[in-house]
Amino acid sequence: MDKITVVCPKCGKEMEISGELKNTRIDCSTCGGPFMAYEAVKCGSCGRFHHPYHPCKCSGALRSQKAAAKPSAGREWMKKKAEEEKAKEQAAEAAFRSLPDNIRTVFEHEAEKYEKLLAEMTERIEDLESAVSDLEAEIEELREE
Repeated sequence: MDKITVVCPKCGKEMEISGELKNTRIDCSTCGGPFMAYEAVKCGSCGRFHHPYHPCKCSGALRSQKAAAKPSAGREWMKKKAEEEKAKEQAAEAAFRSLPDNIRTVFEHEAEKYEKLLAEMTERIEDLESAVSDLEAEIEELREE
């Protein structure tokens, strides 16, 4: 079967692999990270290949993305909302500082506990998303057969 070009989304290593491995999970030969071997696409700005679900890291692609972003009326609304949120955060911080030390200590401990839990849940979600991606590739292969 023909060879295809794939690019590791983590380190950007460009590799040529057998077409039989297309849409399967492989490990990068440079960083060792696992990724789905989707056929790479060529950047319109620099001509290098990149993973189809990750933008090229060249400055030309970044410039064209910034140029495509046009100012809108929604930006003013978003800026106002961000300022309101910042004011709320500052008020909450002032209220927190006014609490007795023992209560602040309990809140800080609980916040650390939930921060760790959130990190664990985030990692689990990433693992599940990877598994879903693998299953989608397998489904696609079965449909093609």
